[in-house]
Amino acid sequence: MTFILFILDLLAHPLTDDIILLDIEMKTITVKVKAFASISEILAKRDFDFSVPQGSTIEDLKSLIFNGVKNKNDTRKSLLYSVNYTYATLDTILMDGDEVAIMPMVSGG
Repeated sequence: MTFILFILDLLAHPLTDDIILLDIEMKTITVKVKAFASISEILAKRDFDFSVPQGSTIEDLKSLIFNGVKNKNDTRKSLLYSVNYTYATLDTILMDGDEVAIMPMVSGG
């Protein structure tokens, strides 16, 4: 019963007067992506610029790039990344102008 009274009171006196809306402009950065081997085939492009929110990681970039790609299969689970010619991990934070290479792992003997 108390919950119902709370809801009725909330409807009668909305909290909108007490809410401060912040006008936050999301800043983005642009990175240069280089896709190699089967990754370039899956993405149907080899070199391209891609905008991501400032503070994004390689994991974020990966999610955005492969979003909507039909042939995701297990390829995304076994990728190597480099940022500015140095191997990088998924938690590497990207900076504006970085060059990110995405490569499949290679095996053989």
